[in-house]
Amino acid sequence: MTIKPQRFILFAVLLALCASLHIAAGQVNFRVISSQAGVPVGLAEGSPGVFYSISSPEAAFSVTTQGKLSVLATFPNGTSITSPLVSSANGRFYSSTVSQAHVDNVFSVSSAPSSLRTYPALSLDPTFAQNLPNGEILGHAGASTGFEYLVKYSPDGTLTRIYQFPQNYLSWAPILGADGNYYGVASSYVPT
Repeated sequence: MTIKPQRFILFAVLLALCASLHIAAGQVNFRVISSQAGVPVGLAEGSPGVFYSISSPEAAFSVTTQGKLSVLATFPNGTSITSPLVSSANGRFYSSTVSQAHVDNVFSVSSAPSSLRTYPALSLDPTFAQNLPNGEILGHAGASTGFEYLVKYSPDGTLTRIYQFPQNYLSWAPILGADGNYYGVASSYVPT
């Protein structure tokens, strides 16, 4: 699969610090770094000046502040990446896919092209949100039963359920707070 050229822009905003730590109008530098890729979703920084993202058609890529694009992995038609890439302490970036056949797989990529690793299919469909201090990845996952879970995923492929939301609740973007508690948003819905 090749990425169809569409214009996307990675931008960098460099803030000039004032002695008072307030930023006055006109003290923000905005630099546009342009590259060719599909429609990007999310952004994670790996090493300084190297950013990682996913795009549609489904691909994972990196782009530098100089605009150098590297395609790290592509996925077959009918496969959707469920969330932006989330970094892990092992230097890899994780997300998950779902196919038209409803097979859910976690995958990871590193900074090297063709670095794709896929992990065994899961019974839950995870969406990752944050790397955790212990090297695991925090997210939420839905099940065909209508239940949603707060989950942790370890780089060895283990998905652990932390909390089960009441049936017919959806959750989004959980985070680990500085106080050690998990926070996020959830809403109930009426099944159709």
